[in-house]
Amino acid sequence: MTILPKDENSQCGIIYTLVPAQPLPSVDLSKSFRGRLLPAAIHTYIRRRYYKYYRAILFSTAVSYCLYLIVPMVKASVGEVLAILAVILWMPMGLGSITTLRYDIVRLVCRTFDFWFFSTITSVIVVSMSMYFSDLRWIRVLIDWFGYHDVIFVDAHVLGLRSITYILITSIISAAIVLIWMMLGKIDGGSSFSIIEYENERSRFELSCVDVIVSASSSDVTILRGSVCYDNFFARGRRKSSHITQIVQVHDEKCGEQRARKKARSLTIMDDETMNSIADHSKIDMWHIALGIRHDEPDFPEWFY
Repeated sequence: MTILPKDENSQCGIIYTLVPAQPLPSVDLSKSFRGRLLPAAIHTYIRRRYYKYYRAILFSTAVSYCLYLIVPMVKASVGEVLAILAVILWMPMGLGSITTLRYDIVRLVCRTFDFWFFSTITSVIVVSMSMYFSDLRWIRVLIDWFGYHDVIFVDAHVLGLRSITYILITSIISAAIVLIWMMLGKIDGGSSFSIIEYENERSRFELSCVDVIVSASSSDVTILRGSVCYDNFFARGRRKSSHITQIVQVHDEKCGEQRARKKARSLTIMDDETMNSIADHSKIDMWHIALGIRHDEPDFPEWFY
């Protein structure tokens, strides 16, 4: 906390300003898991392949989620085939989204209590549902596990918040269908079991697998909803008055200014070098600067970075 001296023309006395207790971390949004782990040539090749077939990938993902919703409603033998097919169709989009997470942001999120609490609850759900299905239908739970973690890392996505919101809504609907079918006992081949049992002369207590899944799923939905809603609504208002938006205002052309400001809403934290680069360039695409993309490369869809 810093004390500012009283100004001659000021009507107030001592003014206090809040300063961070520790230096803020330096974050480079141009580094993704795929870009960090793979050589530049292979990274560029994979990105161009995704761009070329992105419509087919989107279609396969949509079909995957449709099959994903049907799995608990059909017979066990059919559900096993649909679950395997759903995971195969989901893998191009799922792995592509996970490998494009910003490396520095993921490191920061993994240090928080919320992440480990959420990850533990999600793992409990996966194990419990796998034991409940007791067949190959448990593979569908992998989509939930990776999908939920992809959403909890929403800050590590430079773009694509709308897509993450749609994925979250689909996951919540699917989880609700599974829970309702479990409580009604309509899942073919599903076998609930007791985790804790206690009985005396007056009462009896039992903690079943379904009870654990319902309770843990409710906690997961609350955490995910809060995370996505904050980034979609509250954070937008703050970004409008951020330093990035002020830099964008140096553009002369109205069209270029509006486009750059729109892109700036999706950016979060940049290091000083990137900020200076934005300030020195006129009429520049902030999306390409933040992601480290050359101007001679085509514009890729937002979900695939």
